[in-house]
Amino acid sequence: MSPAQKWNTHIDHQAQSGMTQVEYYRKNNLHPVSFSQWKRRLREQPQQSGFVALDLPPVASIQTSTDKTFRVCLANGLELVLPMNIGQQQLVTFISALKGL
Repeated sequence: MSPAQKWNTHIDHQAQSGMTQVEYYRKNNLHPVSFSQWKRRLREQPQQSGFVALDLPPVASIQTSTDKTFRVCLANGLELVLPMNIGQQQLVTFISALKGL
């Protein structure tokens, strides 16, 4: 994981935690100046389009079949069967819905 990814994860977790920045970086043994600098640096970066960061359970296996679908088997036992030609926006919408469960 790159430093930018690491700090972006910390910044996202802090925002979702309900803790103040001070509470979060104290709890996670982070340097306050580094936290603030990375937050500012990442906020100033132009947003990249086309990719969505996901925090999903680990994938146990991915299998393809002859009917032009693929199966994603998650470690928690959930299996997803999706068409090979699923559009990016459809996939994003589908995964967003799953994240809400």
